[in-house]
Amino acid sequence: MGKSYYERNKYKVCYRTLNIYSFSAIERVRKTNKTDVGKYYSNYPFETCAQRHINFVLKSKKIFEDKPYYADCQSAASLAYMYSITDARIWNT
Repeated sequence: MGKSYYERNKYKVCYRTLNIYSFSAIERVRKTNKTDVGKYYSNYPFETCAQRHINFVLKSKKIFEDKPYYADCQSAASLAYMYSITDARIWNT
């Protein structure tokens, strides 16, 4: 039995999800909602709200700075933070 599409193309699928679909969803929300997303970024700054948690999760998964995929994981986590802030904007308007 052959591998599933996802198993054969997991990096391509992840790349599309992170770099195409997520950014387009964030931009679509920003264009359609009128409230200021900057308020959420200032209330929940990345450095104090997300970065510590991201570092904890990466360490618990044994993903350290010397790993070649560490930067990709940091970027994905940063994008997830941006997406969650944008999503919070929808529910709080």
